[in-house]
Amino acid sequence: MVKKCLIAIAVVAMLATTVQAASSIKIEGWPWTKVYDEVDICTFDVLLEVGHFVQIENCDDLEMKLYQVDCAAIGQTSDEFPCYGDYDEFDVPGPACVTISAKANFDALFGAVFTGGTVDIVGGSSLTWPLGDEIIGDGTIQDLKLCMTAWSVALWNSGATSGNVTVGTITINVKPKDVTGP
Repeated sequence: MVKKCLIAIAVVAMLATTVQAASSIKIEGWPWTKVYDEVDICTFDVLLEVGHFVQIENCDDLEMKLYQVDCAAIGQTSDEFPCYGDYDEFDVPGPACVTISAKANFDALFGAVFTGGTVDIVGGSSLTWPLGDEIIGDGTIQDLKLCMTAWSVALWNSGATSGNVTVGTITINVKPKDVTGP
C-alpha cells in the first residue's frame, strides 16, 4: 500500500509542476510585436537596349490589285500575253502600285519578293521601287511606292471564271542601309 501511495503522490506532484510550467508560458505576446517601417537603402536605374526597330503602318490592310493591260505598256512583247499592271489617274496603263508607310530608327533599305500561290498562274513578274527603296532613320513616317507588273499569266490554271483571284503574296524585307550583301 505504501508503494501505491508513493506512486499516487509522485503523479500528483508531476501534474502540479506541469500545470505550473504551462501557466508560465505567455502565448499572446511575443517580445517582437513592434511593427517596423521599411527603409529604402538602394535605388538603381533600369536600362533598355532599344536596338533597331522598323514598322510598316497598316500592313494587314495592304493589297495590290492587277488589271489586264497592253503588254507594251509594261515593257513586254505580245508573246508574253496576257500582261497585268494598272491604270493611273489619267487612264494610262503601267505597273500596279501601292504606297507603303514605314518608320525606323535606322537608315533602312527595303526589298520585296513576290511568291506565287499554290497554283502556278504568274509566268513572270517584276517588283520595283520607282521613288526609291530607302527611308532615313529618324522615326518619322515616310512613304515608299512599290509597283508590280506580271506577264504570261495562265488564267486557266486559277479555276476561277470571274472576280478577283489571289495569285500570290508580296513579302517586304528590310535591312540597315550600310549592310552589304544579300
